[in-house]
This record gives sequence, structure tokens and C-alpha cells, in this order.
Amino acid sequence: MEFPEAFSLLCLLLPLLICILHLLCRTGRPGSRGLPPGPRPLPLLGNILDLGALPHKALAELARRYGAVMTLQLGTVTTVVVSSCELAREALQNNDHALSSRAFPDVVRARNHYKHSLVWLPATAKWKAFRRLCSMQIFSRQKLDGTESLRRKKVDELLDYLHESAAAGRAVEVSQAVFTTLLNLMWNTLFSVDLLTHNGDEFGIEMRELFREIMEEAARPNISDFFPALRWIDLQGCRRRMEAYLDRLFAIFNGIVEEKMHSRESTGRYPSQVGDVLDYLLDLRDSSELSREDIFSLLIINVNSHVATHMAHTSQYASSSPTPIHSLIREVYTTSRP
Repeated sequence: MEFPEAFSLLCLLLPLLICILHLLCRTGRPGSRGLPPGPRPLPLLGNILDLGALPHKALAELARRYGAVMTLQLGTVTTVVVSSCELAREALQNNDHALSSRAFPDVVRARNHYKHSLVWLPATAKWKAFRRLCSMQIFSRQKLDGTESLRRKKVDELLDYLHESAAAGRAVEVSQAVFTTLLNLMWNTLFSVDLLTHNGDEFGIEMRELFREIMEEAARPNISDFFPALRWIDLQGCRRRMEAYLDRLFAIFNGIVEEKMHSRESTGRYPSQVGDVLDYLLDLRDSSELSREDIFSLLIINVNSHVATHMAHTSQYASSSPTPIHSLIREVYTTSRP
């Protein structure tokens, strides 16, 4: 090996070796630093292996051994785990201001999403403004009551589709049908338009796959979260993939925003004539209170808060309950009527 090549290799490996030595020196018993008790961490890995394949069960077992408040060393990240309802209430309610700034996974650094998201922002003036906006304008009881007729309309469309499928003897993919209904409901609340149809169009399948990929990537264990000093390398490519997913989603949002802005200009709609959620957000943008990235982040919160959980629950229901379609129609009709 020639000298320039050897020197380049040394320059590449030296920072990694320094990080490893630093981590080995730092890792020690949690109790020695005035922290709650916990299992003895291994060099470099800490207590990662103690979590096993079922972390919730492993944490319950560790809590029985070390108490309701314990310390785990996850790589180089010192983590205090609270396993008691009373102590969790004390931490999250009585001391919420002291503990409100949360650590965020490396994937939300994609497109600097953590700088604009209500979920990941620290308790700054911007976070308070976003929280007030969501509680008073987007998720308020008045807004939800105002969309009751829209919700009934979307449920009726779902029932019509189920009736047509039953009459034709056609199988129904429950998760896709409910996903279409939920996404159209949310899209109408946000943008006053439908996004998908119940005919299984290619775009609908692509959208469901995109949301699934975003949720899976966000939940994937990432070495950068356990060893922040290595996050710049993005060893698993999690941030790079998330950036590609957000680029696709933001491109859809951007097209809708551009179309809405063009419509507002052509019709001369004034800020006081607030229509859907996007109209309200664009009014705030016109008054320099929100950037376009802020708007995209708020839209993501709206979509994910309604779609992500229901996608998981519906998929679980569909896989575990082979209910005949006629029974499904009766169940939807019964629960959707007062």
C-alpha cells in the first residue's frame, strides 16, 4: 500500500477509533453518576442487548428487579425509564415544562423536519404557537363538529361501495377500503377535495405504500440513535430513505398548495373568508407567521394523526377477523348511525 493510500485510510479510521475509545471510557455503572439504579452496561453496547426481541416485556422484568425508575445505557445515550403510572404522571404532568423537550430520532432530521414539527420542537415560542393553532383551529371541538356531515357522507360512500361489492360477489380488501375513506375524509378537511377512489386505482395503492414506508422507517431501530457521534455517517441509510419519502409526500403537498394559491388569486378570496384548513394556514403564511415548511409539517401531523393509527388497527382487524362482507356492512352501518 502506497503512503497516500495508507494516510487516507488512517484519516478515515482515526475518528472512529477515537469515538470508540471515548465511549469505552464513558460507559460505567449508572449509579456512579447519581442516576437511578439499573443493569450494568456492557462496554460500547451498554444495555441494548438487555432489551431483547420484546422490549416491553424486557422493561417490565427489569422494572421488577431495579424499581419503577431505572437507568439504561443504550449505546452512548443515557436513558431514565419510568414504569409506574404515578411516577409517570408526576414526570409528564407536574413537571411537564422541565421534561417537555424530547429527544428525537435521526430520521426526523430529513429535510430538517424536526425544526418545523410540533411533535419534535422544544417548548419554544414557535412550539406554543403551533400547539395553540392545532388546539384552537384545527382540532377544536367546533371544527370537528363542523365536519360531521362530511364524515357521514364518507361513511355512506364506503357503505355504497360495500353494498356494490356484495351484490357483485366481489372480494373487498378492508384495509384499502377504510384507508381510502379515512384519507378522503382528511383530504376534504384539509383541501376540500377527494384524493382516492374505491376502485383500487394505482395512485391510491401508491399513497398507502408511501405512508406505510414512512411509518416503518420512523420505527426502524437506527444505530445513529444509540451512537449520536456516528449519525453523520448514516450507516443504515435511514435518514436518506426518509428524505426520499418526504420528498415524494411534500411534492404532493406542494402541488396542492400551488393550486390553492392560484385559485385564491384568481377568485380574489380574502383572508377573512376562511374555508378549509389549508386556507387558514395560507392566511397565516400571508401574514408571515408560517413558512411553507411549517405548513407541510402541520399537514403531516393532520394526516398521520388520523391515518397512521387507523391503518395499523384496520390491518390487524382484517387479518384476524375474516368477517363476511354482509356482517361488515351491518357493523359499519350500526356504528355510524346514532
